[in-house]
Amino acid sequence: MSSTSNENIIKQIRASKEAITKGMLLSIDPASNTCGYAIYVAGKLQVSGTVAATPKALIHQRLHEILHRLPDVKPDVLAIELNRTQTGHVYLTWSTGVIIAKYGVNTIEIPQRMWKEIIDDKYEKSDQTDAIYIGRYVVHTAKGDNIILRR
Repeated sequence: MSSTSNENIIKQIRASKEAITKGMLLSIDPASNTCGYAIYVAGKLQVSGTVAATPKALIHQRLHEILHRLPDVKPDVLAIELNRTQTGHVYLTWSTGVIIAKYGVNTIEIPQRMWKEIIDDKYEKSDQTDAIYIGRYVVHTAKGDNIILRR
């Protein structure tokens, strides 16, 4: 995706409405150590969790571990947190690339500023929870729901 404007991301999500609301959506909070994931089928959360790499392993070993520990599923759409910032670590960018390459499907990158609009009082920071909220944001946006739930 060439632009990360909110409007363009929302258009991309809505263009994939059918796949998101009737197929399988995999949402991921990427990292170079522990990634969170959530799997939605027909717009409903089915399973979520984390995959972790060996903390002191070299980066190529950690990325390899993450690649092979992520769920072995065939999603219709991959939603992944956008992490290409000047403050983001290069390993995070590499992890994102490995994840996108693993699944090889329509990928929607969601900036943190967007999915965090829906956090509520139940939100507790974790990699797994972040992946759930990324997926929830995408599902509700695809359906056209009014989802801004400010704390």
